[in-house]
Amino acid sequence: MVFTNSNNQKLRIGFSAETNEYYVDRVKSGEVGFQEDFASIARARSIDTSGTITMRILLDNSSVEVFGDDGVTVLTALFFPLEPYNQASLYSTNGPVTVNEGAQYDIRSIW
Repeated sequence: MVFTNSNNQKLRIGFSAETNEYYVDRVKSGEVGFQEDFASIARARSIDTSGTITMRILLDNSSVEVFGDDGVTVLTALFFPLEPYNQASLYSTNGPVTVNEGAQYDIRSIW
């Protein structure tokens, strides 16, 4: 899944079947130059061997939480886009993918 804005900034979140890993790619997510290794890809190996993955993504203006394997595998990342992401898209690079369910929920600000 990729989240983008009109500045061509993008946050990529997904699963690699080749490496059996969930990932969060913030290399082109926005402001990344303030720390040498901030522009990075975080990875977490899946414990599931069934070939079916589950992923829940909680995204706000500057952070993401990814829960894989029914919450057993977790990734958390910060990002700093110059403007909010206003598009989301799904894609596959190595063959077909079946999405069984998807939903978007808006969360109200606590401020």
